[in-house]
Amino acid sequence: MAADKVDAGGSFDVGGNIKLKGLDVGGTASVGGGEATGTIDVGGKFRSAKGLRFDRIDTGGIVELTGGEGKVVEVGGKLRSTGDLRCEEVRVGGVADVAGGLWVRVAEVGGRIRVSGDLQVLDRLQVGGVTEIGGVLSGRDVEIGGILKATKGLLTGRVEIGGKVETREGLRGESVELGRGAHCVGSLVGDRIHIEGTAQVQDVYCNDLVVEGGTKLGKVYAESAELGDYCVVDKLVYTKELREGERVIHRNPPERVEKLPSFPL
Repeated sequence: MAADKVDAGGSFDVGGNIKLKGLDVGGTASVGGGEATGTIDVGGKFRSAKGLRFDRIDTGGIVELTGGEGKVVEVGGKLRSTGDLRCEEVRVGGVADVAGGLWVRVAEVGGRIRVSGDLQVLDRLQVGGVTEIGGVLSGRDVEIGGILKATKGLLTGRVEIGGKVETREGLRGESVELGRGAHCVGSLVGDRIHIEGTAQVQDVYCNDLVVEGGTKLGKVYAESAELGDYCVVDKLVYTKELREGERVIHRNPPERVEKLPSFPL
């Protein structure tokens, strides 16, 4: 089906490919795939049975794709794609679920995002709840309010995690911040790492480390480290400066060296 903008008050259903300059539907819309150069504006649910090229999808409820390439997806409820998705901006109020890889410039998800393959974020990823990545999370800035799970994270900017981090091969960022009470499984690597109090963290590799009180750490390799009161450290190796609060426990004596070993990631 080829046409300029299509308006429908209730539903719109086309089994074949579309080539539209715009689609405005009050209820639900289903297409076979194709291309939309304007805005797809659907009040309830939009579905594409095959790959779709688009400028913008704006839906109040649900978007279901089988993969595709576009500029903007904005959905109030849930985004689901059963194939690879490339998009400039993804903004989802609830849940985003991609069975494949996801490449975005900006992604903002209110609840949970799950990607079975790799997630590449050129600019910013912001998630209110849970982020689950089957492959590698890469890109620049990441802010996650709850949990991050991934094979590994390779970020070049600022990483902020409020709850739990679980990686098999580690997480790297220029700066990494973990929230109070955070739990980290897998290595943390960065230029600057700040860990709020009462956290549990495995191995840390960084230039500057600040850890607030009551935190338990595994092996730490840092140029400079500041440990708050009642921290517990399995092993600490540093090159420049070590500052400590009260009753810090070192399971092994701190060691000052001329040069740190190479960082992973």
